[in-house]
Amino acid sequence: RVLTWPVRSRSAGTFRTIDIAARGGTSSATGRRAAASFVLSSTPGSYVVAADEKAGTLTLHVLGRSSLIERALSK
Repeated sequence: RVLTWPVRSRSAGTFRTIDIAARGGTSSATGRRAAASFVLSSTPGSYVVAADEKAGTLTLHVLGRSSLIERALSK
């Protein structure tokens, strides 16, 4: 007998861009982008793939819905 487990459909994830209001090359904006990148990448199911200095945004790859941390940082 061959036993098989049902295959769960897994989404490949999505890319999201969030505005963290950290525009420019100042030390405070750079620190804000670094801190937000660290926090967002440490949450399960998401990691930062790009940071745009001019726009003040981060691009995330996310598996599932947005986290509470993502929503708090994008305000």
